[in-house]
Amino acid sequence: MVDVIERDITEFGPKDGVKPANPRLLAELFLGMIGAVHTHLGESGGLSASVVDQHLDHAVDIILNGKVAW
Repeated sequence: MVDVIERDITEFGPKDGVKPANPRLLAELFLGMIGAVHTHLGESGGLSASVVDQHLDHAVDIILNGKVAW
């Protein structure tokens, strides 16, 4: 999965005017973020599936938009 995300970042980043210095690291960090949301929030049963989905959407926003999404 890291390879797919890295490839997408490498391909689509420049089309949006962005050339990440380390697409592999960005892909790994992204997977870490979504894995943490799932593991620590979803599996704990403390949040509903819809709230977990909102958190995952926010993680995507942070990766795609940086601190603007904070």
